[in-house]
Amino acid sequence: ILSPIDQCIYLEACAGSGKTEVLGLKAAYEICRWRSRQTGIAVLTFTNEATATIADRVASFYGRPISSNHFIGTFSSFVHGYIAQRFGYKFYDIPEDRTDKSFRVVDSNINLYSNQWLKNYKLNFPFPKQTIYASQLYYKASCKDWFIGQGESAKSLTELYNSAECQRYITEIRWRRKNFNLFKIDYLKNQIEQCKLKFWQDGFATFEDMNRIAHQCLSDAAICQCIAKKFPVIFIDECQDLSASELSVLSFLIDAGAIVHYIGDLHQAVYSFKDACPEQFGEHIATHNFKTWHLSQNFRSTQKIVDLSQQIGGIRHWISGYGKSKCGGYDVEYGDEKETIAAFVKALSRFNISVEDAVVLVRTQSAKQKLGNSFSNDYKMHPVINAIQLWQQNNPAAQQAAL
Repeated sequence: ILSPIDQCIYLEACAGSGKTEVLGLKAAYEICRWRSRQTGIAVLTFTNEATATIADRVASFYGRPISSNHFIGTFSSFVHGYIAQRFGYKFYDIPEDRTDKSFRVVDSNINLYSNQWLKNYKLNFPFPKQTIYASQLYYKASCKDWFIGQGESAKSLTELYNSAECQRYITEIRWRRKNFNLFKIDYLKNQIEQCKLKFWQDGFATFEDMNRIAHQCLSDAAICQCIAKKFPVIFIDECQDLSASELSVLSFLIDAGAIVHYIGDLHQAVYSFKDACPEQFGEHIATHNFKTWHLSQNFRSTQKIVDLSQQIGGIRHWISGYGKSKCGGYDVEYGDEKETIAAFVKALSRFNISVEDAVVLVRTQSAKQKLGNSFSNDYKMHPVINAIQLWQQNNPAAQQAAL
């Protein structure tokens, strides 16, 4: 809480160590000492729920409304609001006569069949049995490659290009056209860039695109220094979930003079699907000469759970547990979802707790759907954009579909 504000620090906080409380108090303490009305402190996390929790902690410690020169919000809202949306139009030839130069953010999981306008942004490359669109493409900074899809089902376009099926298909085309220089890997990369560029120039982007657009903005020294001066101090909660592209954005700001404090625990990283990479985080803090501080007392778990977690996670530094188990040794982990729920219901019965009085918490939508049998309705997400794009095709069938 009293750590220097002129030095980049990584607070390595084990599970249950009260890091949110510490972050809230640290932020309130520094805001109390802040004298400038033109600059401020940014406190960033990754979900709206976490933002609400941190904002509540800061407000409770600060004791009065926080002035607008400070920012508490998600990392995405910070990148979108202060960097990509504000300066992105300068780099993508958006027409001068367009009054609104912001990007419409499109979910990369949006249903293509219910949103026909997305098919205007097709990747011009002959992959066999597959058509790829701009909304499905995202750049993975950790391996410097373009991918299609999301999560564990994501595929590298380089690997897709080098697959036996794709190479056979391309070879057949080359033989038919008597041109053996067609469709090389450099051509594919160029077409990907062109496909994405058209998508951005028309004012659309996915969430993943916004980090890439922000990266382009911060490559401009004047813009980067402007952001670093506006927010010379940045706190990042749950820093283990930073992706390679987000670390790149922060590297620009650190190089421009911003001081960053990371709060988190690399052993709790769960967002590998969004390119969160603990190894790259380690390289990042070493490159920028971060000082590492520790919170190593777990107030949430017994020593038995802490010891097991240390063995599984390969945690070498000592973590002390807290108190005795209230479950009488009934703390056990299970494999699949059905087995876990069955064991949970059995445990509730043992302690005379009704199912109606119990809560199951999950971290992802996919886990929620597995446990609750809920279904996605992403086809309803962008009806207005879908209708506009169909109407602009100027043919009766498309306009009838728009209506």
